[in-house]
Formats: sequence, C-alpha cells, structure tokens
Amino acid sequence: MSMTWKEAVMKVIEEAKGPLHYHDVTRIILDNEMVLTRGATPHGTVNVVLNDLYRNGEEVGGRRIVKPNPGEFELVPWDGSLLDVDDPDDPIGDGSGNAEDGIGIAAYGLFWKRDQVQWSARPRRLLGREDILSQPVNFADQRGVYLLYQMNKVVYVGLTAKQKDGLFIRLEAHTKDKLQHRWDRFSWFGTREVREDGSLTDEDVSATGEWSERGLVRSLEAVLIEVLLPPLNDKRELGLTPFGQAPSG
Repeated sequence: MSMTWKEAVMKVIEEAKGPLHYHDVTRIILDNEMVLTRGATPHGTVNVVLNDLYRNGEEVGGRRIVKPNPGEFELVPWDGSLLDVDDPDDPIGDGSGNAEDGIGIAAYGLFWKRDQVQWSARPRRLLGREDILSQPVNFADQRGVYLLYQMNKVVYVGLTAKQKDGLFIRLEAHTKDKLQHRWDRFSWFGTREVREDGSLTDEDVSATGEWSERGLVRSLEAVLIEVLLPPLNDKRELGLTPFGQAPSG
C-alpha cells in the first residue's frame, strides 16, 4: 500500500533504533517502495518533511522528533520538560547552517564526465539524478557557476547568468574553443531550483529576495570546501543533495 511522504517518513522514524540522517530515511523509503511517486527530489522532500515535523513539535506515542546532529533526526520520549535547543549554526538541522539565510545555491553536481554528454544532440540534455531511483532532471538551462577539470585539477572557472545562455551552451562552447583539449570533467553550482516534477524554476533563488549576506558567505565557504577539499577543513555541507550524472542518451 502506497503512503504519502509524511506517512512513510513517520513510519521509518518510528521503527528506527536510533538517529537517522535524512539521506538514510530516504534510502529506506525508496528501497522498500513505500511511496508511489518518487519525483525528482526525494531526498529534498524527506528533509523538508522531517524539518516540518521537528519545527511543529509533533508527538507520536509520547515521543517527538529531535535533532541530535546536523541532518539527523530521532524520536525520543517527551514529557514536555525537555528543551530541544536549536543550534544557531544549523537552524533546521540539515547540516548547512544557513537554511534560514537563503544560500543562493539551489542545486549542484560534482565531477561530471564530459564524455557522458552528447554535445551534438538536440534538444540539449544535461541529465542528473538526485537518487538512482528518482526521475532525471535536465540541467541544460541551469544558471550559476561551473568548473572544468583536467584529471583532478581545476583548469577553468566560468559562469552562466543569462536566460538564453544556459549551462549546456557554455560547456558545449568549451568543447570547440581553446579549452577543448584541456578538460575531461566538470562541476556546477546552480541558482535555479528543481521542482518535484523535475522542471527548473523560472527565476533564480536570488530573485526571491530570501538570501542574505550571511547565507551568501556560508554558501561560498561550502562551495570552496567542496571543490578544493582542503585537508584541515571540516566539510560544511550545502544542505542539498548533489545530483549525480545520468546518461544523456
């Protein structure tokens, strides 16, 4: 019997023997086919559901959801006397530390392979999946910043900010220009959000006016850590699930 996302999340959390990261909750739901519609952003959906349950203080059999660690959730006995204190650096427990600031990054992909994209195909397709069981999303018209790599070394950083000049067009140009023989992988950080049906929003995250200077600084820090992998830094997550590359054929 298919459940709603909220019903499935609650069932997994109720049966858990300890705290679970929202990625693990999502994996259990998908592997057990607990929901009928998976959509394009199952991990994001589960994260939102869990944060809503946490913020609303919903009780289940005398227990309520708490956040023992960033991105983790657990049902614990609740008698009304326990004060669950928010971590000021992690407002909703997603590990990003900037959820209420608006980070300006809506979706991203890391180390995608150039040779897995069909550059001559039309319509243009730059496909990614949030999860192996979720539907693919076409990021051809995504806007934001991108990096080109030769092996594991960053050789070029670029941006695409115009509506008519999406990510695919910018990358395709580099398969023909002076950089054509100098890169084999790319990463990207986009500003257009992914809807549940897999389409991209018309406007960038910044157009909503919901991001702040603090959120911008935190997102820049997270992006730099993701890309540079400095050995002395603790990894600061973007609070988003990276999209893995999917075949464009």
